[in-house]
Amino acid sequence: MPIPLRDTSSPVPDEADELLDELTAMLPRIPLAALLIELDRRTGFTDHLAHSSGRQTRSPQLKRNLIACLIVQSTDMGLVAMSEASGIPYDVLAVTTEWYIREDTCRCP
Repeated sequence: MPIPLRDTSSPVPDEADELLDELTAMLPRIPLAALLIELDRRTGFTDHLAHSSGRQTRSPQLKRNLIACLIVQSTDMGLVAMSEASGIPYDVLAVTTEWYIREDTCRCP
């Protein structure tokens, strides 16, 4: 059961909603891919997405492919649409998803 972000039993004052709108407008809008690239730069989370065979060799394009596959999985965009949008061949995205994006690699330690 998800934990609610706030107490929903009492109404939110109009002033609070207005402040939330003001603060939201101040935040920069950045592409999801840029956010994930920066997050990976700081945390190295894509290093935990290991090939199912246990191979350690990683191509220079692998991080790009992994981030594209994670966006596909989290947005239900689909591999075909991501391939068209990113220029990454469909078969590369399909293989990356199959071999790297698994429950055991996506689970928090």
